Amino acid sequence: MTIGRRLLVLLAVPLVALLAFGILVRIQLSKIDESGRFAGESNLVSAATDQTRRQLLAAEAAAVLLTGLLGFLAFRRIVYPIQALERSVRTVAAGDYSRSVPFTEGADETGGLARSIEVLKQGAAAMDGQRWVKSSASALIGELQGASSLEEFADRCLSGLVPLLRGGVAGFYVFEEETGQLRRTGSYGLSSEVHSAAAFGLGEGLVGQCARERKPLTLTSLPSDYLRIVSGLGSAAPVHVLASPLLSKNALLGVVETATFHPFDARENALLAELMPLVAMSLEVLQRNLRTHELLGQTQEQARKLAEQTDELTHSQKELRETERFFRSVLELAPDGLMVVDATGVIRLANARCEQLFGHPSIDLIGQPVEVLVPLDVRPGHATMRETFHRSPVAREMGPDRELRGLRKDGSEFPIEIGLSPLPARGSEGRHVAVSIRDVTERKEQEKALKLAKTKAEDA
Repeated sequence: MTIGRRLLVLLAVPLVALLAFGILVRIQLSKIDESGRFAGESNLVSAATDQTRRQLLAAEAAAVLLTGLLGFLAFRRIVYPIQALERSVRTVAAGDYSRSVPFTEGADETGGLARSIEVLKQGAAAMDGQRWVKSSASALIGELQGASSLEEFADRCLSGLVPLLRGGVAGFYVFEEETGQLRRTGSYGLSSEVHSAAAFGLGEGLVGQCARERKPLTLTSLPSDYLRIVSGLGSAAPVHVLASPLLSKNALLGVVETATFHPFDARENALLAELMPLVAMSLEVLQRNLRTHELLGQTQEQARKLAEQTDELTHSQKELRETERFFRSVLELAPDGLMVVDATGVIRLANARCEQLFGHPSIDLIGQPVEVLVPLDVRPGHATMRETFHRSPVAREMGPDRELRGLRKDGSEFPIEIGLSPLPARGSEGRHVAVSIRDVTERKEQEKALKLAKTKAEDA
């Protein structure tokens, strides 16, 4: 029976009883009055009538009191739980999901309402946790985009990550393929009194073992002399250490190690699962850019030396051909498409990789305007952008906030990344620009697949 029906029954029963009792008493009074008239209005009849009326008044008063008492009890049984559930709803709306919802074990409407509120609370807490993970990961990855060196990348990563994990110490290790070791390029909160290794081989220590197994490794129940997390007010030993690998297509890029005073909760574990692949992707992009910039720097240095030699030597055609062959030898070794474009936008040099990317023979590209490689919808404004670069020529990435596309000979388009680096002027030839071009089709597909997988996981 529902609360509303119970309340109606509790209030109706005494009222019906009172009504029935009053009707019976009035019938009795009527009979007594009739008997009195037949008996000549005796004193005995009058006394019985007064007694019956007093009983009727007493019964009515008792019924009213009983009805009021039952109404008060029913009021408390309904209103108090509703007020408690209202406070729970306000608490959830304020973002506090730590308090439990009362009356969830009840079998009546109050219990059903409380269980519904509990379900809504859990759903809101889950959505709030997801929003926190997404926003935190997005903000940190945004910070990493501006890093120009591995050391700066490591510092930005740890400075953003450790506060999100409620503090502790951390180390960032980058894997060097040449030496086969993980070198520490950044740390957070690590005391100078801690004598820890700056590099690990595969399988050495927790960092090396994490790199070898390519999966997160955790240490708990640490001894008191394992490590001290030091502040200005004191120091204490951590209780939880986690080493997380940075992987790109199962290729090892590095390891992030954290030590904290507490094990990670579900929200922090979700943040790490969301963040580590994105950090690995950003690190891979930075390493490729650094290698490209290094190659461009070598090219610029060689160009400077050649320009000095050209000033000292005669301007014979033979020496110019030698210079051109040298440039070609350097460009042909580059893993990316590299070309040299003059101030008017005419291609002067192009390596074999450009031929693979765009489908034009390298010899056919030389002497052509660079706009032949630009999609038709972007081509009208390309000359203006080129002039803007020449007004303040500095080495930089082209259009970091835009999706750049290249145009192949067959008319198809593909996503690319472009790096620009001004070259020293040589004699009367004017200023030239070294252009690096990388096909990022595969990476875009991976990002698309990752987003699709995340969307499916969130929908599940």
